[in-house]
Amino acid sequence: MLALATVRLHPGAVAQPAEGSDRSRGLGSEVRAGLAVAARSPLLRTILLVSAVAELGFTGPFNVGIALLAQEHGWGAAGVGLIVGGFGIGAALAAVAVSVLGRLPCAGLLVGPLAMLTGVALAAVGFAPARLWAVAASSVLGVSVGLAGTLGTALLQAQTPPQYLGRVMSLSSLAGFGGIPVSYAITGVVAGLWGPAVAFLGGTALAAAAGLAAGSSPALRRAVLSAAH
Repeated sequence: MLALATVRLHPGAVAQPAEGSDRSRGLGSEVRAGLAVAARSPLLRTILLVSAVAELGFTGPFNVGIALLAQEHGWGAAGVGLIVGGFGIGAALAAVAVSVLGRLPCAGLLVGPLAMLTGVALAAVGFAPARLWAVAASSVLGVSVGLAGTLGTALLQAQTPPQYLGRVMSLSSLAGFGGIPVSYAITGVVAGLWGPAVAFLGGTALAAAAGLAAGSSPALRRAVLSAAH
């Protein structure tokens, strides 16, 4: 609320839609227009697909599986806090790195390998022999997830026509958050049947699938993130 209170809009900064434009077409038309824009662009649809698959494989094992791992290994609440904290440190370092570097000529090319690294880090957390190993693996996981997420979002914003940016970013939110309940449920079921480590292994498989999808897209591999974006 405090941040929003400081925002000031200059007169005329917000373009007013013309008669018969998007505002008058209704919500259904706007949603269809956003889907059409994403479907026509190989880059946009690949980023949305990669985001959806990667989040499906990551959120459940990390948010549910870590507590189950700590319980299984006797790491306690302190172990959960350290592992999650390690992830936060890695994600923060990733955000700082992207901010400092600015222009990344190979931004799109990095998304696939980063998804693969996410899968390896997930497996390393799930099969960590000691708490310290899990914390270290979680830090690497934070770096890979932070970099991939930041680059994917930046490329999505840079390549979307301005008039469709809100709709495409809504699709991005749906891709990222829509699968969370499913991921949680699957993680719980798999962990209950075969143990939490197997749930992390399932996340590794999905992250690898996301990496393969990213690597197989020429449009994403060629995508560049400039300082202006």
